[in-house]
Amino acid sequence: MTRVAWGRLGLAALLPVLACEPSAVAVRTNAAFSADGGSVLVMEARYDSLSADEPWTDAPSASSWRALFLETGAADLSGGKVLASFDGSPARVKSLARGPLFYVDGAQLVVGLEEGRAVGLQLRTATRVAYALPEERRDAVFLSAERDLRGEVRAVAAVPSPDGQRVAVLHTASYVDGTPGAAATRYVHAVSFHAAADGTHERSAALEAFRDSEASLQLDVPAPMSEAPGCAPVPAYAQVSLLWAEDSGGVFLVASGPGALAVRVDAATGAVKEVGAVPAWPIPTAGGALSPEGKLLCLSASASDPNGAQVRLHALDGRLGEGFFNGKSLPLADAGWAR
Repeated sequence: MTRVAWGRLGLAALLPVLACEPSAVAVRTNAAFSADGGSVLVMEARYDSLSADEPWTDAPSASSWRALFLETGAADLSGGKVLASFDGSPARVKSLARGPLFYVDGAQLVVGLEEGRAVGLQLRTATRVAYALPEERRDAVFLSAERDLRGEVRAVAAVPSPDGQRVAVLHTASYVDGTPGAAATRYVHAVSFHAAADGTHERSAALEAFRDSEASLQLDVPAPMSEAPGCAPVPAYAQVSLLWAEDSGGVFLVASGPGALAVRVDAATGAVKEVGAVPAWPIPTAGGALSPEGKLLCLSASASDPNGAQVRLHALDGRLGEGFFNGKSLPLADAGWAR
């Protein structure tokens, strides 16, 4: 009897412990098309939680954060083949989940941003590649007699070239102009080019035309001409910083609004020149949120159930997709309004 009694007592004592075992939570929050639009790379933010009801955006009991990447068909985004998983801090995983992703499917590479750093995620080996600005170039661009902005530099865009060979990164630092009557946020920018496969820095250029200006170089892309009810475009669609030339020969950067100004940075030489027109498509390159056929990846989520988020397809019935790699260009006044 004593043995049985102790056994029951031991089980009773163990039950609360078992009830507190963490459970796995998976939330699909981001995605990108393959270059030809035939498949989709879906990202899941995964973690273990003592309470599966905690929203992934703020889960204090969560642990073991990782970013899981799956490949699905373009017609059905459910299920999918797991390609790789990357462990990371909550901030790292969340930044990948909320920021633009680009999929270089031929190289099994994902390009994105992790906490202000440009990275390539090698899916075959589950390893990270850094697309970093070398220290000497950082000093040359962001250190001046007036101010030291080296500690403020962040990668705000990282975009692979259409041929998948290079990644262009926009590095930006900002400061507040305290001049009486000014009180404006001003920016200093640089663009760097890297080998997509291993992150080797090839060249970089300071964007002197925009130095100390109020231009953040973030172009807002218009809302889809055919709205998807309850489905917002995934992050890769939201803003455009770097527009690649179709031949992968360089990138365009634009300051919109009155007195619009644009430059082209040559990928082979780093030479910068002003231009009067920019490519007429609403995302920077293939492998983003919009397919060549004009299908848009969007995220269906609600404030009351963020863990129920789903990535969906939305077919555009307007002209939004027609500018995608068609050789057309836009005058600067229309930049960011690629219709």
